[in-house]
Amino acid sequence: GYKFVKPIINEYDIKIANLEVTLAGKPYKGYPQFSAPDELAETLVSTGFNVILTSNNHSCDRGSKGVLRTLDVLDELGVAHTGTFRNKEERDKNYPLMIEQNGMNVAMLNYTYGTNGLKVAPPLIINYIDSTVIRKDIAKAKALNADYIICNMHWGKEYLHTPDKYQKNWEAFCYSAGADMVIGGHPHTVQPIVRKKIENEERLTVWSLGNFVSNMSVRYTRGGVMVGTSLIKEDGKTSLGKTEQTLVYVHKKQ
Repeated sequence: GYKFVKPIINEYDIKIANLEVTLAGKPYKGYPQFSAPDELAETLVSTGFNVILTSNNHSCDRGSKGVLRTLDVLDELGVAHTGTFRNKEERDKNYPLMIEQNGMNVAMLNYTYGTNGLKVAPPLIINYIDSTVIRKDIAKAKALNADYIICNMHWGKEYLHTPDKYQKNWEAFCYSAGADMVIGGHPHTVQPIVRKKIENEERLTVWSLGNFVSNMSVRYTRGGVMVGTSLIKEDGKTSLGKTEQTLVYVHKKQ
């Protein structure tokens, strides 16, 4: 099902997907508490995705086993991932996720507003949206000589076509803390993509990508948008280059 988008995805170096299910093994489960077959992750990787985000409102769907097995499967596939962790030591070592590409260090951050009221016991860690944590993580990214910092946020109200106050507040916070780009998901609908100047620096906010692939039937949730952008490093400074969007639609086989 990804054959039509694979050539577009592979025009880019860093290819990021939000995995909004667990890989908890059999029995496989759909809504509301997901456990998807491992083949889903295998297909994402074979399609070209090389960064998987795991912090979202379904991270805890299948309990501690689901969190751990999801990380195990992604590790076995050899794909970079971030957002959930086995323990504090693992998070301290691997977060922010630093990706070195074409002479640039890109820091990847990932947070969720919540996990549908479900929790997992320590030492497991789910990255929740928290001002103290985000500020500290961005400061660490800068200390690790990040050229560019991307906050991937799982936020907002489902089915809205424009960002709500919660999204706007946290977007402003991320930029004030030092992020360079903010990419959102969760509403399941496409929301605006905005290039803006903040303190004379060009920034990119994607309020919501919508759905890349899903089985949702609510109007406007059958599609999404893939956003690609280039980063340019000159004289030690990294800036935002050309940005492109590709709309996608899920056509269910009858």
